[in-house]
Amino acid sequence: MLRRFLQPVSLLVIDEGLGGLVAWVVNDTALEFECTVRVETIAGDRVVDSGQVTVTAPARGSVSLDAEVVLGGFRDLTAAFRFGNPSFDAVAVTCTGNDGQLIGRTVRLVGSAAHRASPEVHASAVPLSGGRWQLEVSTTAAAVGVVVDIPGFEPSDNWFDLVPGVPYPVALWPTGAIARPQGTVRLAGGQSTAEVVVADR
Repeated sequence: MLRRFLQPVSLLVIDEGLGGLVAWVVNDTALEFECTVRVETIAGDRVVDSGQVTVTAPARGSVSLDAEVVLGGFRDLTAAFRFGNPSFDAVAVTCTGNDGQLIGRTVRLVGSAAHRASPEVHASAVPLSGGRWQLEVSTTAAAVGVVVDIPGFEPSDNWFDLVPGVPYPVALWPTGAIARPQGTVRLAGGQSTAEVVVADR
């Protein structure tokens, strides 16, 4: 998780309570960086509302966005005003570069666990060259803290957030003599666990 936040361009999402949900694109490179920030409200397995904007983070600088503004109006994304049960149970903020590369994604759960769908996790792996594998992970609802636990392999990302129905590719690098990945993908807190399904090409 720390590697994700310390990469040259990163996404930070801060809950400022009555000040709303604020997304920061931080650029530590020597060149300005243009990217797209997308905000979605999610209920169960569907997107309730969405909006996106293109921003430019200056070299060795940052740019901030009010997530409510990206959506085009007040949504009480932090549930700070408590006007009643929200129409969504999660808020996702995603940043991608112009080349489509994912810079970062943060999912924040809203409301009590009793009003949220319990995500199912699905994970499958296919072989690549050089002993590497590609793992694809997906969930049926918004998920925070997805953990890859596959002995003998180092994942390119771990403890990441997911939006429903959008597969997330994770490269698996062998660290020893184990040739085929066998393990699990689970949600932090033990809500859901899935065995990795291995497919041969």
